[in-house]
Amino acid sequence: MAIKTNIYGKKITPFEWQDKAKNYKDLLIIAPTGSGKTIAAYNWAFSKESERVIFTAPIKALSNERFLELKKAKKDVGILTGDVKINEDAKILCMTQEIYTNHFAHLPHQKVIVDEIHYMFQDQNRARAYAEGLYKTSKDSDILLLSATITKQAVKYFENITQRKLDVIEIKERPVKTEYIGEIPFEKIVNYQPALIFVFSFKGVIGIAKNLSYYNERINNMPTEKQLNKIFELAEKYKINNTDLMELVIKNVGIYHGNMKYKEKIFIESLFRHNLIKFVVGTDALSLGINLPSKTVIFGQLAKYYDGPISKREFLQMSGRAGRLGLWNIGYVGFMDTPYESFEYETKELYDAFLWKPLEAEEIIVAPSYKLIFKALSFKDLVEKTDKVKEIVKKEVETISKLSSKQISPKGKSTLQEYIFIQIKELTDAIINENNTEDAEKIYKIFQDIYFDEFHTYTNLFIARKIYYGNYEINCIEIYSYLNEKNNQREQLQLLKFFKGLSKTGEYKVTELDKFEEMIKEEDEFVLNPEKIKI
Repeated sequence: MAIKTNIYGKKITPFEWQDKAKNYKDLLIIAPTGSGKTIAAYNWAFSKESERVIFTAPIKALSNERFLELKKAKKDVGILTGDVKINEDAKILCMTQEIYTNHFAHLPHQKVIVDEIHYMFQDQNRARAYAEGLYKTSKDSDILLLSATITKQAVKYFENITQRKLDVIEIKERPVKTEYIGEIPFEKIVNYQPALIFVFSFKGVIGIAKNLSYYNERINNMPTEKQLNKIFELAEKYKINNTDLMELVIKNVGIYHGNMKYKEKIFIESLFRHNLIKFVVGTDALSLGINLPSKTVIFGQLAKYYDGPISKREFLQMSGRAGRLGLWNIGYVGFMDTPYESFEYETKELYDAFLWKPLEAEEIIVAPSYKLIFKALSFKDLVEKTDKVKEIVKKEVETISKLSSKQISPKGKSTLQEYIFIQIKELTDAIINENNTEDAEKIYKIFQDIYFDEFHTYTNLFIARKIYYGNYEINCIEIYSYLNEKNNQREQLQLLKFFKGLSKTGEYKVTELDKFEEMIKEEDEFVLNPEKIKI
């Protein structure tokens, strides 16, 4: 049965190409941001019966949004994101790519939708989970990949890694016209509201947001009394206690970045969708599939401080937030001069280049899995059998080559093998630097057992030592106090996933897990209970 309305109650009327998607078994849809890939995915997913329908997403917020939309449509749906598990036996499951890869990919008779698949080319650290998931997907399951604009090289890679022929639906034009309007002077910005403003640092987000809030106040571009009442009503609903955030939103400006609490993000999304604020200044976290259409997209920065200029694909993805059929039939894309551009670059030069620059060829070399390497090596192998270590490393490099977008050359393999071997040797030295060999061997056994891919290798070793010297007991609050470098929600959820996985093994005594989980809920009750969100 088709989905008739989206999560916000808007009626869904499929285009011909969206309806046509249901006719294919293994399919790749390539379409610009905002062109309706999700509607096509629903038509494909629910056109025929299957044992299970799975929606994967690169970020938790997207899984939550899909879960809420399907729940609102009265579907039997569950969600699995590591820290959240709701209705896990449901016929429809929304999950992270890592959970799909590790627990569901091998199962037959599923319909699998991998959303934002181009994301794997933007985040090398997550690429392996995507590549392995695609490679391991059962031949008896159907697969649908949803992507923003990609090249033919990427299509070939997806066919190789999924080991199947993919039908391709490619939509090149957006349903609304996009006008690239060049520089927007700061004093003219109100003519283009509502607008999303992209900048790639926390400092830039806050700086532009504050300047914009002062300007709005000066020219009286402020919410009405009725809008303010609604803003405060939503703030109470989402239990927002961030005074800095509230000072901005009452002056028509929201912010959006990776270190915000989940409840703060959905608060800003809700304000912008309901036209209660006119501007959102955010990082590229705004571009990852979140349903936040706008009249205008403005770039306050086009080069990241460490990575240099963004890719043409990222530029198009962010630009795709401008305009939305039924709201604004023309989307405007421009840039503004700010002090937050990366030192070596001029925003105008980068912007002008993006207008003619072709799409870059997709290249990805997946990261090594140290977890798999250490699982294959005993303590004796690690300390005494250099040849065995080199053999396992060589196998891992062959796997990396197989999963990557192109085969690694013999010289490249040799260099990579040497690099991984050195990393293992350094860790071996750190492990054997204990009081005695018996302690070292037992710590290594724990290290093998608990290894968590989302942690750095030495973080895993630190925790293994804490467990061993704590008589195989681990205190969640204590570990959190040691490891919370940034004290943000992302770190809390990462640790919660780890602690929950550890407690399931039954090998270790995990204490104060409930207290740690309650601490997270006290700060943000929605992040672990997305079903409580009323859109």
